[in-house]
Amino acid sequence: MASGLPIERPGKIVCVGMNYRDHAAEQGLDVPDQPLLFAKWPNGLIGSGEPIVLPPGPSRVDYEAELGVVIGRRARARGR
Repeated sequence: MASGLPIERPGKIVCVGMNYRDHAAEQGLDVPDQPLLFAKWPNGLIGSGEPIVLPPGPSRVDYEAELGVVIGRRARARGR
Protein backbone atom coordinates (compact mmCIF):
# COMPACT_ATOMS: atom_id res chain seq x y z
CA MET A 1 0.00 0.00 0.00
CA ALA A 2 1.28 3.48 -0.79
CA SER A 3 2.57 5.65 2.04
CA GLY A 4 0.69 8.73 3.09
CA LEU A 5 -2.77 7.17 3.11
CA PRO A 6 -5.09 8.38 5.88
CA ILE A 7 -5.85 4.75 6.79
CA GLU A 8 -3.52 1.80 6.15
CA ARG A 9 -6.01 -0.92 5.15
CA PRO A 10 -9.49 0.45 4.44
CA GLY A 11 -12.32 -2.07 4.78
CA LYS A 12 -14.60 -0.42 2.25
CA ILE A 13 -14.31 2.34 -0.31
CA VAL A 14 -17.78 3.52 -1.33
CA CYS A 15 -18.05 6.20 -4.01
CA VAL A 16 -20.88 8.38 -5.32
CA GLY A 17 -20.98 9.06 -9.06
CA MET A 18 -22.79 11.66 -11.18
CA ASN A 19 -23.32 13.76 -8.07
CA TYR A 20 -23.36 17.16 -9.73
CA ARG A 21 -25.10 18.52 -12.83
CA ASP A 22 -22.05 19.69 -14.78
CA HIS A 23 -20.40 16.27 -14.61
CA ALA A 24 -23.58 14.52 -15.76
CA ALA A 25 -23.89 17.03 -18.61
CA GLU A 26 -20.24 16.38 -19.67
CA GLN A 27 -21.13 12.69 -19.98
CA GLY A 28 -24.40 13.43 -21.82
CA LEU A 29 -26.42 11.89 -18.97
CA ASP A 30 -29.25 13.04 -16.73
CA VAL A 31 -28.59 13.61 -13.04
CA PRO A 32 -29.82 10.42 -11.33
CA ASP A 33 -32.82 10.59 -8.98
CA GLN A 34 -30.92 8.61 -6.34
CA PRO A 35 -27.21 8.45 -5.50
CA LEU A 36 -25.20 6.28 -7.91
CA LEU A 37 -22.97 4.20 -5.62
CA PHE A 38 -19.97 2.14 -6.67
CA ALA A 39 -16.92 0.63 -4.97
CA LYS A 40 -13.19 1.07 -5.48
CA TRP A 41 -10.45 -1.43 -4.65
CA PRO A 42 -8.01 -0.44 -1.88
CA ASN A 43 -5.05 -0.79 -4.28
CA GLY A 44 -6.51 2.14 -6.26
CA LEU A 45 -5.65 4.57 -3.46
CA ILE A 46 -2.54 6.69 -3.27
CA GLY A 47 -1.30 9.05 -0.59
CA SER A 48 -0.92 12.79 -0.82
CA GLY A 49 1.89 13.72 -3.20
CA GLU A 50 2.24 10.16 -4.57
CA PRO A 51 2.61 9.80 -8.37
CA ILE A 52 -0.43 8.61 -10.33
CA VAL A 53 0.56 5.48 -12.26
CA LEU A 54 -1.60 4.73 -15.29
CA PRO A 55 -2.02 1.22 -16.67
CA PRO A 56 -0.69 0.62 -20.18
CA GLY A 57 -3.02 1.49 -23.01
CA PRO A 58 -5.21 4.45 -22.04
CA SER A 59 -5.30 7.03 -24.80
CA ARG A 60 -7.34 9.52 -22.80
CA VAL A 61 -7.31 10.21 -19.07
CA ASP A 62 -10.31 11.85 -17.40
CA TYR A 63 -9.41 13.80 -14.28
CA GLU A 64 -11.47 15.43 -11.57
CA ALA A 65 -11.17 16.43 -7.93
CA GLU A 66 -12.12 13.82 -5.35
CA LEU A 67 -13.10 14.17 -1.72
CA GLY A 68 -12.42 11.36 0.71
CA VAL A 69 -14.02 10.91 4.12
CA VAL A 70 -12.68 8.46 6.69
CA ILE A 71 -15.25 7.16 9.16
CA GLY A 72 -13.37 5.81 12.16
CA ARG A 73 -16.19 3.77 13.64
CA ARG A 74 -19.24 1.88 12.52
CA ALA A 75 -21.83 4.16 10.90
CA ARG A 76 -25.57 3.55 10.98
CA ALA A 77 -28.82 5.42 10.39
CA ARG A 78 -30.42 7.11 13.39
CA GLY A 79 -33.03 5.10 15.20
CA ARG A 80 -31.53 1.73 14.23
